[in-house]
Parts: sequence; C-alpha cells; structure tokens
Amino acid sequence: MRFVTFLTRNLVRRRTRSALTVLGIALAVGAMVALLSLSRRFSEAMAESFRQRGVDLVVMARGVIDQLSSDIDEQVVEQMRKIPGVRTVAPGLVELVEVQRGDSSISMLVQGWPPENFAHNDVRIVSGRTLDFSEHGKVLLGSVAAENLGKHVGDTLLVLKQPFEVVGIYQSFVVYENGGMVMPLKELQELVGRTGSVTGISIVCDDAADKEALVQQVKEAIEALPAAGRGRKGLSAMSVRDYLKNAIHLRITQGMAWLVSAIAVIIGTIGMVNTMVMSVLERVHEIGILRAVGWPRSRVVRMVLGETLILVFCGAVVGVVGAILLVQLLTQVPAVSGFIDGKMSPEAILEGLGIAMLMALVGGLYPAYRAARLDPTEALRHE
Repeated sequence: MRFVTFLTRNLVRRRTRSALTVLGIALAVGAMVALLSLSRRFSEAMAESFRQRGVDLVVMARGVIDQLSSDIDEQVVEQMRKIPGVRTVAPGLVELVEVQRGDSSISMLVQGWPPENFAHNDVRIVSGRTLDFSEHGKVLLGSVAAENLGKHVGDTLLVLKQPFEVVGIYQSFVVYENGGMVMPLKELQELVGRTGSVTGISIVCDDAADKEALVQQVKEAIEALPAAGRGRKGLSAMSVRDYLKNAIHLRITQGMAWLVSAIAVIIGTIGMVNTMVMSVLERVHEIGILRAVGWPRSRVVRMVLGETLILVFCGAVVGVVGAILLVQLLTQVPAVSGFIDGKMSPEAILEGLGIAMLMALVGGLYPAYRAARLDPTEALRHE
C-alpha cells in the first residue's frame, strides 16, 4: 500500500501533465469502446431480428455485395414455396430513399412487405392502425422515425416527393426498423421503379430431427432454381451466420471501427511514452537517490510501470464512462438515432480495458528500461 501511495504522489506532483495524459488515454479508449460497441450492437440487432423470427436462410441475388444491390424476380417466390421442407417464404424490398423533413431531406430505410410477410406480426402498433393493402398512399412509421420527423398519425409525409399518409406508428424489437418505415411491397416497387422485384427473401424451414441437414437440402434446392432477376443472376441462399459474416455494410462498419480505434490507440500510446520518458528525465537525480539507498533495478521498473498503469487505468475508466454518455447522446441525433439503441456491448468494454492495459505496458516499458539503466553515481551528479 505504501508503494502505491508513493506512486500516486509522484503523479499528483505533476498534476497538469498527469491530467492531460489521462485525458488523452480517455479519448483513445472512449473512441474505441464507442465505435466497437456501435458496430457490434448493429450486428447483434440484425442477428436478433432473424433469430426471433425463426429465419433459417436469407436469399439474395448471387454475387451482390449487399442486400440493397440485390434484385430477385418476385415470381421465384412461388417456386420456393413448393420446395419440400420450406414452411414460410417472406419476400421483401429494402430501399434507402429521400424523405422530406421540413425544408430539408434525409435518407431513410424503407421496407416493402407483402401482406403475408411474417414481420407484420412482430411490430406493435402504438398509435393508429396497421396497413390495409387495398389502400394506396399509406405508410407505417417507426417510433424513432416519427419522433425525428415530427410526424403523427394522419400527417402527410413526402417520400421521393410523393405524398403518403401516416396511418400508424409502430414499435419493433429491431432497432433499425424503428428508425424507418414500412409500406406495401407493390407500392414501394412502383415508387422506386422496381416492379416485380424484391431485394431479399427470408426462409423458415420445417422442424426436423436433423434440422441442419434439412436446411442444407433447402439451400441447395433454392440455389438450383433458374436464374431470376436483372442480369439473369442466380440465387444465393445463406445461413443467418454466413449472411451476417459476409454482409458488406457490416464488414465496412466493423473495419472502420477497428481502423479508427487503432489510430486512436497508437496516438494515445505515443502520448503515454512521451509523458513517461519526460518524467524519467526530470527525475534522474531522484532515481539516483533511490538507487543509492538500495532500490534494485526491478523496483525502479515497477515504479515506472506502476505509474503508467495508474494513469492508464484512470484514463480507461474516464474513457468508458465518456463512451457510454456519447452513445446515449447519439440516440438523440436524428441522423443516426434510428440505427442505434443506446446500449453498450460488454465485449467492446472489455476489449477497451484490455487494450488500455496493453497501452500501459507498451507505453511504460521503454521509460522503465531507461530508468533502470541509470547509474546511481552519474544520476546523483545530474543537474
């Protein structure tokens, strides 16, 4: 305990430098935790949407990099329903469209569902009513989208400059669905000029003793269907795990999160090395006295590394708290609130703390080595 107190006093004596170092580490750790948590939570939200709906396979056009680029002829849906082992086929069209908000416009995710899509059963109408597929010009707004746009049931919404009446506001367990809207499939197809086309199809298979084998058989049967869609592309049926693994938007999000995090950590580590090297240089005489009164080199190393660990630990705690507050703040920003739920990923927090400790070791090893190599006699003569 006395040794820890000694280390703490060393840091408090240089409170301005210590505070700035803690702030630098907090920014690095906070940025990493926030970015990794956001990317993980988005992936988890997609996985949860498939899991709760019991989806076994996700079908897209073969060779496309994301679902927005997929194009499947709607006629293939009936062929899929006839495949042995298929219980439910749920086609859908997903588009990113321009929606008017006041004097400006924003991009919003719109989902086109046919009447038989099981996703209708998974959204809870909190205001108004559900869609009547015999009507035209009607949409459902997610709760977050309605709040961001300032719209209520009965209001008119301009989608691609076309007027639509908001007949209901829904709440979904899928965060990004709350930030978008739903309209009948046929209407969205006409609106975006993709008549007879869907971007993806969810497949639910029958229960079986060997479910994995049945899903594999259905997958092969789907991929053997004649090519359907623009450019006559074939079909690719993927398990939910493979779909999430290969989804380009998720890979880009995760890649960017790690890239920015790596840059922040490198900058934080360089700042830590600079702080500890300067600390050693300013305390050469002090270290010489400690060595003269019997401190072994190993104790000097522990002193420098201990100070580094204290700084990094304080910075990491501040950074994690800052990341939590930042993510909560982002849920209030209309541009992104429909894609995040404000929850933190425990894995991201643990990764942040783990990398912070690695920063402490990397940032403290060289200064500790330099301090331990000081000759007591030379150090005592140092001015």
